[in-house]
Amino acid sequence: MKKTLRSLFPVPALLVVLLAAGCREKRDLVLGEPFSKLEGINGAWRLSQVEQIGLKEGSKQWGFDLTSAVVGADPATITFNSADLTFAYSPNGSRDLLKLTGGSWAFDDVEYPTMVSLDDAAATDLDLKLLAAIRIIDDRLKLRLVRPDCDNGWVLAYNLIFERQ
Repeated sequence: MKKTLRSLFPVPALLVVLLAAGCREKRDLVLGEPFSKLEGINGAWRLSQVEQIGLKEGSKQWGFDLTSAVVGADPATITFNSADLTFAYSPNGSRDLLKLTGGSWAFDDVEYPTMVSLDDAAATDLDLKLLAAIRIIDDRLKLRLVRPDCDNGWVLAYNLIFERQ
C-alpha cells in the first residue's frame, strides 16, 4: 500500500505545478514593424558564388560549385533601386549569365516575395527565384536562375549568391 501511495505522489504534485503555471498573467508580445523587402534589396550587390544545380522530377538533384570558373577576378555587380524599381547589371569579368544590362524590376509579392522579375525593355524578361529572405540586415542576396531548355528532361539552375557592397 505504501508503495502505491509513493508512486501516486508525483501525479498530484504535477497537477499543482501545471495549475500554477496556467495562472500566469498573459502579455501581448509585439514583434515590431516588419522589415521592408524593398529596402532590403536596395543597393549594390557583388557576385560571390555560383552553383550549378541539375533538377529532374523523380531523380536525385546534383550540383557543382562553378565559382572559380564563372566569377572571375572582377565579379559581376547588380544594383537595385527600390525608389523607381530599376536595376543595373554589369558582368564585369564574370561570365554573363543574366544577359541583361538594366531596366525595371519587380517582386511577385511586395510583402512576401519569392521571385524577382527583371525586364530590360527589349523583350527579355527574367524571373529569378529568391532562395532566402532579403532584409536590410542581410548581407547576402541568394537568387536562382532556371534554364529549363534541356532535351532530356533535366532542368539546369544556377544559384547566384551576391554580397552587399
